[in-house]
Amino acid sequence: MEAQHPTDRRQIRRATVRRLRRKKAMTLRRSQEQAEAIEAIAQADGVPVAEAVRTAIAAHIEQRRKDKAFQQRLQSSKERNQRILAMLIDR
Repeated sequence: MEAQHPTDRRQIRRATVRRLRRKKAMTLRRSQEQAEAIEAIAQADGVPVAEAVRTAIAAHIEQRRKDKAFQQRLQSSKERNQRILAMLIDR
């Protein structure tokens, strides 16, 4: 096995650090039933539980993007927050 050149190791480390910075860690409390279900799903799909959770979150976000009622509530919230920020900035 060929030894890695120090520069290669540094490049790999920098790439790894950049990739990790793009992700955020979180703690998630689940019921026993939810924990067992997501573990079973992950096992059946052959992926880590964390990947199954990320997939579920992505699906939920996509569902919300397509939900017209949610989009209207989101727009209302955005407009309200913009008014509040404008009021705070003007004072």
